[in-house]
Order: sequence, then structure tokens, then C-alpha cells
Amino acid sequence: MTTSMTVNQLRGRSLRLDPDIPTKVANNWDIVCIAPEFTKGLDDYERFIKKHKRLFGVTDDGLIEKGVGHVHAAFTEIKPEGLEGSVQLLNSDMLTRASRRDDSRALWRIGEPYQGLPLKTIELNNGGRAGGGGFPPFSGIRQPWSSHSLTKAVSQAVLAALQETNLISSKSRMQVGERSGNYIRVFLDQAPEDDCDRFLEAVQQVFGPLQGARYVIPRVVHEIKDTWISSLLPDLLGRYFRKRQEQLAMVHAVPTELARNKQLVSVFEKHWNQYVSPGEAYFAYRGKGAELLEHAQRSGLSPHAKIHRKEIFV
Repeated sequence: MTTSMTVNQLRGRSLRLDPDIPTKVANNWDIVCIAPEFTKGLDDYERFIKKHKRLFGVTDDGLIEKGVGHVHAAFTEIKPEGLEGSVQLLNSDMLTRASRRDDSRALWRIGEPYQGLPLKTIELNNGGRAGGGGFPPFSGIRQPWSSHSLTKAVSQAVLAALQETNLISSKSRMQVGERSGNYIRVFLDQAPEDDCDRFLEAVQQVFGPLQGARYVIPRVVHEIKDTWISSLLPDLLGRYFRKRQEQLAMVHAVPTELARNKQLVSVFEKHWNQYVSPGEAYFAYRGKGAELLEHAQRSGLSPHAKIHRKEIFV
């Protein structure tokens, strides 16, 4: 059943209060039959996608999201023809989540204030070397990059550059959250729609392919290497004798909005150096920039994050 009236009736029954159970939580289940070997064997799954296309629901990171991604972040990525291999994992995850009723209730944040507005957001799954690894190239950092910390740092550099150049409001606040399956959600809270669009597009370009980039900028990391002394000592002592080596991890595009002239590029470069990595932004069409771009594409150092635009309710 996919009509809005039927879906709302179903959810309405779930939302009814129970005087005997003040902390009632109801799980709505979609039973989806798939049979890829038949011509219409994926129609049920298509109906499931259609049903949730205009429906808001709570996600595992505590946001209210429109679309099938609120059921599970993986549904954003899975194509119908690749669904069969994921059934066991998805079913197991759903059954586990259904048993965490207190957690589900907490995610809805019942009674807390809200803005009552739809907001645009992007979800990134960087994967591989683009998703973390290595240590931030700054002194005193003991934790390696993770998908979350890297995405947050890059997004912060983009936001700071856009704000300093007055391309978006200085009052805009950034939110970065983690979802299951290594997905990271990024959006601006309490910001005009134009600011949201400009910010999200810029973040998407930094994590996207390098084709068409006017300026590129390197991202280096520190790799921890054993020395002959550290290899002879117990780990507790040996770590003090290891050395850090700087290594090129990825080459990123400077967002189009900040690549229009050298002055804008220098602002982005400054914040990139502060939050992400030391490195100089180069014009990509000649000289060092063209060489860096060619090296990145030849060596697999060009990001290809999986990025999806979504709508949430706050």
C-alpha cells in the first residue's frame, strides 16, 4: 500500500497513546518480497521505495528524514538488482534495532523544542583512503583521522571560507553526524536556503571527482613508522621512539565558489591549512597544479565519495 492516505492511517494507529503504557513505542514494519529471477520480482521493493518517498521518519542519528533512508542508510545506496545479497544483513539489523525500544523513543526527543522546518542535507560515504586513515598533520594530535573527524574538518574549512568571503551568513551553524554503514551527514542549521545550497554544493565538490576543477589542493597525513629502536622495545615504550612521516593522502578540488579568483582561493587555502592539512592550492590547468592533478588521477588519489542529497525536518 503506497497511497498517502493509507500510509498516514497506518502510522496514525501506531501514534495512538496507551494510558496503560505511558512510554509506548510502536515499530511499523514493511514486509517486502523480492524475487529477482522474475520479471516483476522487484515490484514490491519499488513500492516500498515509493511509499517512503514523501514520508518523514526518525533515523539512527536522531534526525527526522524524508525518504527511504530513514528506514536504513544503506537503502540510499542499494540498487534493486543488488538487494538480494544484503537481505540477511538488513533483516538482522532491523531485528536488533526493533528490540531497542528505549533508544528509539529517545531518538524522537519527545517534548524538546523544534524549529518546524525542512532542511537540505548531504550524506557522504567516503570509504577507502578518502574516508580517514593516517594522523592529522598537526603537532600534539594522537587520534588518527576517522570518516567523521575528516568530514567535519573539511566541512569546517569550507564553512569558514564561505563565511569570511561573505558568500554565506556568518550566523550559519554546521552539524555533522554519524550514521550506520560509515555514512556521515552534513548540513547547516538555522541558515537561509541559499546558504544551505551553497555550502552543501561546496562540500560535495571537495569530496567529489577532480574533473573540471579550476584549483586543486593536496591533503597530507602523518603516518607512524617504526624505527629500529621502537621495533626492539615493548609497545608501551616503543611508541615514544616511532617517527612520523608526511605522506600525500588525497588531492581535492577547491569549490567552484571559492575558485573564481586568487583572493578567494587564498582564503580557502588558509582555512584548509588550519583545519585539514598544510598545502598550497594550485591552478589545475598548468604547471604544478596540472602535474599534481595528473599524479592524483594516475595514483588513485582523487576522491570519489558516494554523496546523496536528502531532506530532514528540524
